[in-house]
Amino acid sequence: MKTLLLVLLLISSQAYARFYIQHSVGYESYTEDLENTKFGYVNNLFFMGASIGGDEMFYFGQSVYIHSFSFNTDATNKGTLSMTEIGPRFVLFFNDRKTWNLSFAYHPFAKGTRTLTTSTESTETTGSSMIGTLAYQLPVTKSFYLGASLNYYTYTITKDR
Repeated sequence: MKTLLLVLLLISSQAYARFYIQHSVGYESYTEDLENTKFGYVNNLFFMGASIGGDEMFYFGQSVYIHSFSFNTDATNKGTLSMTEIGPRFVLFFNDRKTWNLSFAYHPFAKGTRTLTTSTESTETTGSSMIGTLAYQLPVTKSFYLGASLNYYTYTITKDR
């Protein structure tokens, strides 16, 4: 038994993992003409993961999503929702150049505040969320990409106080 253990310890096995870091930021602003309401949305997503498997096409890691949404109809009707969400994310690349990918994130920890001008206090909101993404990344250098994505996002409120 000791000989088998010594042989296993002396045989070197090589392990490789590539790290993938992504930072996405976005801003959106628009006006809905029927009610003359102005909307604004800012999002900030950070992901850091490592490859699983030798082909470096599948990545798993931690995702942090911070975003804020606001609306303004007039001086008496304003509101904001600010959230921070944390959870695991999976990324699957479709080609060796890593230009196309599909990802899924589940954030079991989602917490934020909701504020309305009709109320004197802000409301704490907790829940969970999911994000699904189909993305294209254009390589600028060997390790820097610029891209665009089509996203699906859902948030479930479990506690509102």
